[in-house]
Amino acid sequence: MALLPSAFNPNDPAQQGVGDWTPLPKADYYAQVIATDIEANSKQTGTFIKCDWFILAGEHAGKTLITRLNIQNPNPQAVEIAQKHMKSMCDAMGIVGPVMDTVEYHNKPCIISVKVTPGDAQYGPGNDITKYAPTGEQPVVAAVATPGVVPAAVPIATPGVVVPDWGAAAGIPPVAAPPVAPAAAPVAVPAVVPAVAPVAVPVATPVAPAAIPAAPVVPVVPTDPNLVAPVGAPVVPAVPVETPVEAAKVAPWLKPK
Repeated sequence: MALLPSAFNPNDPAQQGVGDWTPLPKADYYAQVIATDIEANSKQTGTFIKCDWFILAGEHAGKTLITRLNIQNPNPQAVEIAQKHMKSMCDAMGIVGPVMDTVEYHNKPCIISVKVTPGDAQYGPGNDITKYAPTGEQPVVAAVATPGVVPAAVPIATPGVVVPDWGAAAGIPPVAAPPVAPAAAPVAVPAVVPAVAPVAVPVATPVAPAAIPAAPVVPVVPTDPNLVAPVGAPVVPAVPVETPVEAAKVAPWLKPK
């Protein structure tokens, strides 16, 4: 039994377990930077940017790749190479404007072309990045999270999008297009519709009205000369009637013979 100089907290996000440092095969990978730091080189003659790349898709999803960019070094060629990498990273990640903090590179997915570097007497084989490219549409990725690190959300692909050429090299399975419902069979419609025979409707023959006998004309004999005969009735001339008194008053020579 032995007491530690200080308590160790395994739940501290800064604490990470032992990772698998087996080099990644040479291929293109869909990845993003999840952490950066500036450290001094082993000779204490300069500094470099340490970038932790997180693989987001494919067979090696969840693995981490570490690269170093010499931003201060006695060898100007090493600084020039680091600046070229930073320029390509900005172009692939869509970063515009001066970069004042390495956090600008965090959580911006892109495509990285990885090669295998040979080992030496001190270190085994490793990896290095030779090219950076924009991602475009990406397949849905179920990335394995690194303990204590929460990667940014991965863009979701549009259904039916085919994984680009880099996806085959990265071992990313193509995204299957959604099934398309079969089109309904067209309903046959006859080109000519037969005409419907007209239905004969019997027409009633007009019937001549029966002759109505005319009513007999009855002569109207007015008893009063002041009465007017009805229209259309034969007029019978009135015969003056003389009273005895009137006849006596008429002179004999005026009387009709």
